[in-house]
Amino acid sequence: MKKYDPKVTPWQVAEQDFPKDGALEEKFKFLLRYAILAPSGHNTQPWKFKLQPDGVFIYADYTRRLPVVDPDDRELVIGTGAAIMNLRVAAAHFGYACEVQHQPKANTPELLASARLFESSQTDTELKKLFPAIVQRRTNRIAYEVRSLAEGELERLQELTSGQKAAICIVADKTIQPSIAELVSQGDLIQMSDPVFRQELASWVRSNWTLRGDGIAAYGFGIPGIISWMGPWFMRTFDLGKPQAKKDYQFAKEAAALIIVHGEDTKESLLEVGEMFERFVLTATSMDLQYAFLNQPVEVRDLRTRLQAILGLADLPQLLFRIGYAEPQKRAMPRRPLDAVLIEFSKTGEKEMAL
Repeated sequence: MKKYDPKVTPWQVAEQDFPKDGALEEKFKFLLRYAILAPSGHNTQPWKFKLQPDGVFIYADYTRRLPVVDPDDRELVIGTGAAIMNLRVAAAHFGYACEVQHQPKANTPELLASARLFESSQTDTELKKLFPAIVQRRTNRIAYEVRSLAEGELERLQELTSGQKAAICIVADKTIQPSIAELVSQGDLIQMSDPVFRQELASWVRSNWTLRGDGIAAYGFGIPGIISWMGPWFMRTFDLGKPQAKKDYQFAKEAAALIIVHGEDTKESLLEVGEMFERFVLTATSMDLQYAFLNQPVEVRDLRTRLQAILGLADLPQLLFRIGYAEPQKRAMPRRPLDAVLIEFSKTGEKEMAL
């Protein structure tokens, strides 16, 4: 059997391997191979799945939380929402409808959603179109070309901005972007000056040769070769806020557009934020656009309030990222094997997840 490489193997999932004649459990497990390719904060992959006779239960895995940068677990829930969107897209591609209920059991807070899956000849055609983008999507942190979105692209993305409990704001106004860029810059200075923040970030940074199935491989930050072994130590030891702030200011100011996903700080809203975000970046990927997070103003409480005021939002900014044109990031981030995120059944009943 070919050795499992967490940076390669999970991304080589092949649609021709879908078990058309297999049991429902096999089919559902195959769909989850696409769900786990969703992005998450520091690539923690904070989700668990439990197969059901008619679908999947989706759980938050609070053992993988980020207490410093995400003390309220907002981004943890958002990441799980992104995985749900991937599940929806993969299900539609293989001829399955996917009915999702957020927080189906009020007395089980770690159970974030249930997804009922059933064969259908009327699956969402727009979701089907996004299927190839699941394995192509990458967070791309390099500098982008300084140019506006091509004609028609802004209009296509605007079609994705309205939800029930969340929405997306697209900022392509060069008179507003510098104000947001300043908040990003201030966020860098605040976060990177905190040794506890740097320690948490460094604990999730991996070398370029990592065999671990989570965290951020150093090439994602543009750290090359042998130097990548020193990446975590360097981040822990030195306050790199000033150069990072300068760079991110330019990234935000010069982006083709800045995207803000906003909603309330409730699990239902945050799950929708995650789903809308993932649909947006899958669409952007299909349009040959790149994206990268600039979440600093959302993660620092005072800056979040100021960002809300600049945008005139009635609710709260939850994610901030830039989009634009650049050389694609070819190397993917690592993923744990699917079996590592499945909650299994024992002969005597369900195994309880340690949360």
